[in-house]
Amino acid sequence: MCSNSVNNNRELKLIFALDLIRHGDRAPLHTIPILSDPWPEKTKGHLTSLGAQQSKELGKNFRDYYIKKTKLLSTKYNKNNVVNSSTC
Repeated sequence: MCSNSVNNNRELKLIFALDLIRHGDRAPLHTIPILSDPWPEKTKGHLTSLGAQQSKELGKNFRDYYIKKTKLLSTKYNKNNVVNSSTC
């Protein structure tokens, strides 16, 4: 939004948000045959420990922004205020 289009006499308020999120770091599903494969079969495609930490950090950032800063969401969870969709 251009700064000259904002009415400086009123405060803007966030009323809706849409976040598209892709997972954090994951172990590869496929490896290059000539290279050694350090990933056990059961972990292939799953979040790595770094990916899990990235997901936690993202959640904290969302909380800080949507609850603490913009107050778009209440501090108490209300299932009617959040829609979650996944391709998994």
